[in-house]
Amino acid sequence: MITIEQRPSIQLDPTAKLVSESRSDSSRIMDAADQNIFGKVSGTTIFDIMDKVGGECAIHHSGCPCVTAYSDAISFRRPVNVGDKLHAEAHLTYVGDTSMEARIRLERENIFTGEREHSHTGYIVFVALGKDGKPTKVPRLIPETAEEQREFDRGEQRERERKNRRNCGDFE
Repeated sequence: MITIEQRPSIQLDPTAKLVSESRSDSSRIMDAADQNIFGKVSGTTIFDIMDKVGGECAIHHSGCPCVTAYSDAISFRRPVNVGDKLHAEAHLTYVGDTSMEARIRLERENIFTGEREHSHTGYIVFVALGKDGKPTKVPRLIPETAEEQREFDRGEQRERERKNRRNCGDFE
């Protein structure tokens, strides 16, 4: 566990928030409207769920409206069936000046047996908007555990890689 006392710069920022303060979760049963032509839950439905729970997480942290800026490394591990209950959990892994990276994990549950399986994982970056509709600063993120610190460090690396791709013209 990394304490505030071990990170003096955090003591100077009263707006900084713990990772646990912005966790979000939701769940719902998938129905026929969620399916693709193969009878499984569509990728667009999966992304929509991830975007919503991740966005809620970003709003909890920033206290501002947030928009999706970038999606990164979404893993489709297992298909989700119509009738499965899909559980979504999000937490922030990295925070920049105005942006926040959320890690979203989905699990499918067979509602008859209760069996749950990890189905999807992804990272989505959100930007907080001020009253003027422009990006605004967000509170710093305080990792509480060694695992959260590792996620923060990896998130910082992913942010550098995204900036490098933007600077190379990959996003024009």
